[in-house]
Parts: sequence; structure tokens; C-alpha cells
Amino acid sequence: MLFLCICPIVEYVDATKMKSKQGIFLGIGSNLSFGLLQPYEVLQHAVQLMPQFGLDVENASSIYETPPYPDAQQPNFANAVVEVKTHHQPHDVLQACLDIEERFNRERRERWGARTLDIDVLAYNEIILPDMKSWSNFAQLDDVVINDLVLPHPRLHKRMFVLVPFQEIAPYWTHPVLHHSVVEFCSQTQVTGNDGGIKKLSSKLL
Repeated sequence: MLFLCICPIVEYVDATKMKSKQGIFLGIGSNLSFGLLQPYEVLQHAVQLMPQFGLDVENASSIYETPPYPDAQQPNFANAVVEVKTHHQPHDVLQACLDIEERFNRERRERWGARTLDIDVLAYNEIILPDMKSWSNFAQLDDVVINDLVLPHPRLHKRMFVLVPFQEIAPYWTHPVLHHSVVEFCSQTQVTGNDGGIKKLSSKLL
């Protein structure tokens, strides 16, 4: 497997004109093989399955190898972000993601445990779920287990393994609560998690 150098920050070019809150984005990750498939191949196959579940992939990032977070004892992850078009409502998108995970025998034995496939709904246009106050509470508490759909994903702005591939396809997508773009989140020094060691793989997602 070859690695390519990445530049995690996109330069600002008329950002105020380019910002948008539109788009349905999914974050996908894997750090366990599935049968003969390596994690990066799991992502490729998962994306190929998405149209069968009503998720048409419009745009896809590269695949990145990222350090495991927060459990550093796990294998490295393969991560990517895709933009989809769909007639599904947000909770139906979540169910489609869970159904695709099941195809790869996703098990939830422990929180933040190693996994064959993880698909998170990062954002669904400007929708905020369950409500502004609840979203703010969830976003402040990393250790809270969330059992329902929260939109935008309450931790996407804190995770470089999400932000790096996200900015590749939608650098000026703007958070409907925090009002910052992806590229702005990337540039903030207070981003939590391990932002080092992220490598772009030569293998393509699509």
C-alpha cells in the first residue's frame, strides 16, 4: 500500500461566497478486515452497496489511514467521507447506514471498539436534531453515549479523521449551529483528538 502526502488545510479563497449548509454527508471508517477484505477495501465495497439502500453517492473523498482515537491500542483506521443524494428522511438514512454495517457483521461489544465498518451521518442539509439545546449539550460531552440521531454529528468538528476527508470534498460546508466551515474547523488549534499521522492512501474510494 502506497501513501501520499496530504495538506490538511485548504487556503481561503472567497470563502464567504462559497459557504453552504446544504448536503448530506456520511463518514465511513474501518479498522478490522472482513473476510479477505482489508479495511480500505471494506470502505470501497460499502460505498458500492449504498445505492441498493437508497443512497446515491455524489462525491467521495480519498481514503485516509488515521490513528485510532481514543483507544490508541487498536489498529489504524481507514476513513473517508461521502456526499449522497437520497429521498430518505434523516432517520431512514441512519437506518440504511446500520443495514449496510450489518452486511459487514458490525458488532458493538464496546464503545469505541475496533470495527469492520462504521457509518456515521455527519450532516443532513441544515437540519438540527433533536433540537438546538440538546445538540449543544451533546456536543460538549464526549463521554455521553448517544442512542439516537443527532445532527450535525456532535463531534465532527473535533475530529481530524473526519475533517481531513470532509474538507477534500466540501471545504466550505458550514455548520448550521457553529457557523464555521470545515476548513475553518481544520485550522482551529483547539481541535481535539490525534491530528498527526493522517495519510492519504493511493487506493481510491470510487
